[in-house]
Amino acid sequence: MELTGNVMEMQLIPKEEILEELSKLREEVAITMKWIHIGAIEVVIKATFKEAIDSEIHLSIMDRRINSLRDGCLGTLIGNLYAGKLMFDIHSRIPYNLADQDFSRVLTLH
Repeated sequence: MELTGNVMEMQLIPKEEILEELSKLREEVAITMKWIHIGAIEVVIKATFKEAIDSEIHLSIMDRRINSLRDGCLGTLIGNLYAGKLMFDIHSRIPYNLADQDFSRVLTLH
C-alpha cells in the first residue's frame, strides 16, 4: 500500500501470492504457467465501526502499466457509505504475463 497525499494505492494481486498458489500445483504443470487470466474482481466496502456513516467513497481499479489514465482505468465507483455497503465488480478480460517486470503495477485499487 502506498499513500500519496489523500490518495491510497494498493496492489490487488501480489505476485508472491500467485507464485505461492503455483507452488501447490504439480511441478510439470506449474512450469508451463506463463500467463494468468483474471475473470472478475469484486470489491466490497462496508463501514465496520458505525452504521450509516456519511462518507463519500471514490474508487478506481487501474492497470498502472498503461500511461493513459483513460485507457488504464478498468472500473470506477463513486458512492456513499450512508447507503450501507458498496459493491464494485470488474471483468478485465486481459491476460497478464508472470514475467512482466511491472507486475506490481498490473492491478491497483485507488
